[in-house]
Amino acid sequence: GFPALNYAYLDAFYRLLDHFEERGLFVILANWDNGSEALGFCPDKKNWLASVDASGNQLGRGNSLNVKDLDEYAETFAAIMYHLVEEKGYSCVKGFSFYNEPENLSKAPTVLAEVYNKFGEHLERLDIRDEVMIQAFDGSITWMAVDGGKADRITQMEKTCGDNMDLYSLHWYHSTIESGEKVGENDVRGTVSGHLVPEVERLVEQAGDKPLVLGELGTFAFQQGDGPDGR
Repeated sequence: GFPALNYAYLDAFYRLLDHFEERGLFVILANWDNGSEALGFCPDKKNWLASVDASGNQLGRGNSLNVKDLDEYAETFAAIMYHLVEEKGYSCVKGFSFYNEPENLSKAPTVLAEVYNKFGEHLERLDIRDEVMIQAFDGSITWMAVDGGKADRITQMEKTCGDNMDLYSLHWYHSTIESGEKVGENDVRGTVSGHLVPEVERLVEQAGDKPLVLGELGTFAFQQGDGPDGR
């Protein structure tokens, strides 16, 4: 019952990885959806990892991780990485990211520590921990909905799950903003150096020798949709 669309998708996916492998690129895989039920990857278009509400409806991302079993969730990522690194032999696949902008999760620091440590546990069980990097945060590192901005965010989380945060990814839309007019209520005026450099310097200092990735850049998050190109 596996849809033909998915065979085509997987074939294209492996071809892309083959291309990256030939070029010797550095690949981090990202899974930023909640199971791709709509594409039919799960039996009967149901995500077996998703939590459900009292009526049996699957819960979306929202402000919670909404997974039924964290252990099985982490095991799934570890199995995917084992398949790609060990069984398929892709040396270009260096690690994975499990969630987009998790700073919005309720109890984010605690939840993330549990998730990253569980990932490390399953990667260790499969004997690929040293070969797979866990990408941490993928969002605004020093700001989290649960408690706002924390200048020492990385330093504090290193104490609880530092062994399982191998590189940090920061989404920073101010990075490409140059001096300009105020856009609506969003005051995004400023320069790259004025907004970005002081923050990155602080993060690099806390991260030590761990890589820091600027994972999302741009200004589209602040546009009002009335520009000449609709962005």
